[in-house]
Amino acid sequence: MRVLAVTSGSKGGTGKSTVLLNVAVTHAYWFKDSHTYPAVFVDLNMDVGSATMLLLGSPTAWRDARSIVDFLQGRLGDPISAFYVKKWSTEDGDIRLVFSPSKPTGGTMYLSLGALRQVLNALERSLNPLAVYVDLPPLSPGHPLEAVFGHVDYVVPVSTPDYPSLEAVHHFVSYVRDRYGASVAKPVLNMFSIDRDIEPVTGEKWAALASRILGEDPHVVPYDELFLVARAALEIEVLKLSPHESPGVRALIGYADYLKILF
Repeated sequence: MRVLAVTSGSKGGTGKSTVLLNVAVTHAYWFKDSHTYPAVFVDLNMDVGSATMLLLGSPTAWRDARSIVDFLQGRLGDPISAFYVKKWSTEDGDIRLVFSPSKPTGGTMYLSLGALRQVLNALERSLNPLAVYVDLPPLSPGHPLEAVFGHVDYVVPVSTPDYPSLEAVHHFVSYVRDRYGASVAKPVLNMFSIDRDIEPVTGEKWAALASRILGEDPHVVPYDELFLVARAALEIEVLKLSPHESPGVRALIGYADYLKILF
């Protein structure tokens, strides 16, 4: 069982939840015949995350849902009780994604290495998934959720064509790599617009600038207005849009294809 955690460093609004959720759903589809529950998605945002809203199908359903927060705060004895199964039917069979929603904590949520290990052991013992995908809020060194990276196999960095975003990802990923030894997947440059592909101060192309700051050529996911349509319908993009009509979906499927070789 592999564990992947997405991060944008201290910057919010990079679309990291969208990237990770679409990858998890794509892998759940690709590996549905070899695993009953191929993918487990854990939303550890300390508010109502966008992924939780899409998976529950409502902006308010979290109020009646169990989450990892309940386990960490002692209201659930078994961490598996904090997980649900989302199922979609296709011509090729059912897609199953196991997920734990986010929930406002009313304060700081501390996640110890021991508690996280207990959750991961329970998932592996009960479900034997191919991979666990952990969505996180913006993080800086010393954040209470930093312990996640002690059990992560791959860090997935997501930034946007914005200098502070690139720097925030670079500094935080460097920190967790040095402290926890986690491997780092190819970075994602999300919401890229071909019409604005030049950084205005330096005159450098964004992809080249991202490569220089992050130390590797990024996987580019273009800005796609069709994503707004899918989000308004509370649909996950790879399930709502065709890769033939949506360059954003096409790029996300390409990134999912890259990540599956890490398994």
